[in-house]
Amino acid sequence: MANYFVLSIRLAVTLNGLVLLAVIPLYPYFDSHFEFLGLVVTQLLVNAMASIFSWKTRSQNEELQILATRDPLTGILNRRSLDDIVSNAIARFQRYGEPASLILIDIDHFKFVNDTFGHEKGDQVLCDVAALLTDYTRSASDSVFRMGGEEFLVLVGRSELSEAVQVAEKIRQEIPRRLTTADGPIQASFGCAQLRSGENQDDWIGRADQALYLAKSEGRNCVRPLLPENTPAKESPRVLQS
Repeated sequence: MANYFVLSIRLAVTLNGLVLLAVIPLYPYFDSHFEFLGLVVTQLLVNAMASIFSWKTRSQNEELQILATRDPLTGILNRRSLDDIVSNAIARFQRYGEPASLILIDIDHFKFVNDTFGHEKGDQVLCDVAALLTDYTRSASDSVFRMGGEEFLVLVGRSELSEAVQVAEKIRQEIPRRLTTADGPIQASFGCAQLRSGENQDDWIGRADQALYLAKSEGRNCVRPLLPENTPAKESPRVLQS
């Protein structure tokens, strides 16, 4: 019998079907019709059970993979997914010169939203922001992550810094239009950084974090790019309240 855990289910079913067909010419060598029929029925039942078990196992593995790489609240990619995707962007830049930029987003005064309206409202704001970010990105080249708390990151593939700033500004303007509380509209701050030659993941995200710090320190609800001449901070300089 073909192994359902090594081959695809379709291929395993096909091969096992061919094995059963190959058994048919052996019918005359069986002592009785019932003996032959019992063998065929047994093989069919074993194949059916094996295919069902294999399908359920693969389905559960896929669900576990989703749980491991997706934020359980918002459904977008989580920080665990970040390393592979950002590393691939860096590799494409090094190999083909394909540009890429990061947008780091922090919801302004999110603690006030949680404290005033409750965690249920805060969770809804996080989900709505995640949905909006997904709406404003290209599924083929961009990725949206929840970094933790009220912070999100967007990898804008095949994009220069100016393009990332345009995307960030559109999102910044759209957030207060779509998301409001009884106290007023939700707002967010944005930091943008384009990948530079010789830069690793930590350097790149660190510069986006520095740009976000600039946005926070300059009044919030704005987009700040970190231009090439800016020197990245060795450690996150952020000391401001969200």
